[in-house]
Amino acid sequence: MLGLKKKFFTQVIQVLRDEISQKATKASLQLLVHVCPFGRNRVKATEAGVTRVLVDLLLDSSEKMACELMLILLDQICQSAEGRAELLNHPGGLAIVSKKILRVSKVASERAIKILHSISKFSATPSVVQDMLNLVWWQSFV
Repeated sequence: MLGLKKKFFTQVIQVLRDEISQKATKASLQLLVHVCPFGRNRVKATEAGVTRVLVDLLLDSSEKMACELMLILLDQICQSAEGRAELLNHPGGLAIVSKKILRVSKVASERAIKILHSISKFSATPSVVQDMLNLVWWQSFV
């Protein structure tokens, strides 16, 4: 599992991007959740575009297990600087993660909070902090 090639991640992420079926999506997410903790796999997955795909899927997903898997994977990805940068580069990244808190499940909420914690701890810039404050303010009205 340590020596997986970037092409492996590109192919699995393409299955997610194509949204062939819910079963294929869940299987791909589970596979990525199992391999991303090892070695440089998080970075390879990020380079293959997993963060953008996950955020885009989260924007459209309301299915509990799929959302949980996406947030678990995003949490793993955000443990690397590259993953946090990609999440912050997506215009809906912070917003969709914070929106899933208290709306999907306890597992999803815990992972979303861990993602925001990673961003706050390691990638906090004045503009990121301002975005987070704006999200808190906006979500208090929604």
